[in-house]
Amino acid sequence: MKNFNLITCSFVLLLLFACKKKTDFPSKDLENIIGEWEWEEASGGFAGVTVTPASEGYTESLLFQQNGEFVKYRDSLEYQNYFFWITEGSSIFSAEPAYLLLLGSRDQATINFTYSIDLDGDILYLNEECNDCFRFKYRRKP
Repeated sequence: MKNFNLITCSFVLLLLFACKKKTDFPSKDLENIIGEWEWEEASGGFAGVTVTPASEGYTESLLFQQNGEFVKYRDSLEYQNYFFWITEGSSIFSAEPAYLLLLGSRDQATINFTYSIDLDGDILYLNEECNDCFRFKYRRKP
């Protein structure tokens, strides 16, 4: 019985520490992605249009958390929920290596979305990694 309690306690502690995983970043500067970001505009698509919250009739914001959780809000309601990680890789927009933001499952076995990322102070650019897709501009929330 004593061994069973010890094994049970060890298993519970392991689960607690596994759930509190801190996100690793390939660059110190990319740690600044943690926080809330508000959508300002998106441009691209086949027609090369620019859209904004005013033109689309809704707001969007992103929340990147230290534990790797990502939440997208539309009009302040949770719209998407994933885990995120950033890696260095190839972008269709450049011959140079780029930082890629990947959204998917906690264990990173499933990738739902891939963006190349540019972080410039309080401005975050997310570029959909596909032809005729959009470049999104976000500003850090105060």
